[in-house]
Formats: sequence, structure tokens, C-alpha cells
Amino acid sequence: MNDITLTVIVPAKNEECNLPEAIAAIMDVAPKHFVDFEILIFDDNSTDGTSAVAHKLADANPHIRVIRNTRTLNLGGVMREGLKTASMSHVIRVNGSGTEKRETLERIFAHKGEADIVIPWLENMDERHWVRKQISFLYRWILNTSFGLNLKYYNHSFLCRTELLRAIHIRTSSYAYPSEAVIKLLGAGYSFVEVPVRSRYDGVAQQTTKAFRLKNVIGIASFYLRTVWDVHFRNKPLDKPATN
Repeated sequence: MNDITLTVIVPAKNEECNLPEAIAAIMDVAPKHFVDFEILIFDDNSTDGTSAVAHKLADANPHIRVIRNTRTLNLGGVMREGLKTASMSHVIRVNGSGTEKRETLERIFAHKGEADIVIPWLENMDERHWVRKQISFLYRWILNTSFGLNLKYYNHSFLCRTELLRAIHIRTSSYAYPSEAVIKLLGAGYSFVEVPVRSRYDGVAQQTTKAFRLKNVIGIASFYLRTVWDVHFRNKPLDKPATN
């Protein structure tokens, strides 16, 4: 465990106001848990000042690199590009919106090395707006039932060995990227540990979340159908065997 290193992939689209806080949280926590780390900020074709903020942060810290997407790749696309660039033993996504707070990162990182994948789940789910809570319950139930799992949450920022995540055949570019990745990793037999974390909610953010936009709903439906096909019919969760 003493040689574990970390790549943090930070998707950021129009996050000029939130990005500094997101990066500050990573910088506060990562050095406590990893012998080395890098932060890859992906400016996902932002139209505000995200690029300028990201480059200012990178100029001030050698751990940070900025990649500018000339077209919007969305979460799945950013993760694929990030994995091509990642140079550390483990990888995690931390949103440029700053939703992953210091306490959350502390809890996730504290379990590094215990399993191939560290999967967070929200222990304060009851604080969510009732509509989001019901949709989350239904989403989790459908995935657990469809893929023979019993996970408490699917869409958080999980920590994983980089080589394993590179080996997975991920099709979606939507917000469902974490779900597809976790389903296929567990289907391939890799070990995992679930870790309780907390998120802060407010009524406005819950009702206007980007996850429920029509484009993302269609992307999630597409992810589900393709993943059912991959897992139950093609039986090919991985592109190639991962080395141990």
C-alpha cells in the first residue's frame, strides 16, 4: 500500500466558480494518502472562464495538468481520454463542480488498497428531495436485479486500479459511466469495498440536477440496454484480460 499513486480526473464544463474549491479539496487530502498524485483537469468545451481558471491553477501547482476538449465529450468521453493520459496506479473522478468534499475524499482514500475498487454510497440519502430519492431507489433496484448485484449506490466517484478501468469496454458517454464501469468490473470478478459518504443537498440543486435532462435520460436508457446485451448476451465485460 505504500506505493499506491493516484490520478484524479476532473471533468469541468462551465465550472469557473466551483473549480478552485474542487481542486483545493483534492490538494488538501491526496498528499495524506498517496506517495504521488496528478490532477488532470478536462475543460470540456466550456464557454465561460473555466479554461483560464484551470490554467491559473496548473501554473501554480506542478501536480496539475489541463486538457482542453474542442468539443463536449461528456463524462464518459472525459474518462476515456483521462485514462489514456493517466500515469498513476489508481484513478478516481472528482467533479469540477466541487460536489466531492474533503470529508468524502478522506473516507474514500482511507480504504485504498483494501480491494480493487472502493465504491462510495450515500448514507444521508434521506436528505434528498423525495422525487430524487425515489428515482435513485428505482435505478438501484433495476441495476441490482438486472445484474445480480446488491450495491447501495452506483453513480458516485469510485476509486479503482487504473489498469482494470482501462481494460473495460465502456460504451456510454453519459452520466451512467460509473454504473457501467462498476457493473462490468464486478462482473469480471474484481474485489470491492463499499464506503459510506455524505453529500450536501439543497432543494434547488436537487430539482435542477443535470442528470434529469432529456439528453441524459436517453443516455442512461441506452447505457442500460447496451450493458444488458454486453453482460448477458455477449458476456464480454472486458476488452482484454487485465494484469494483476
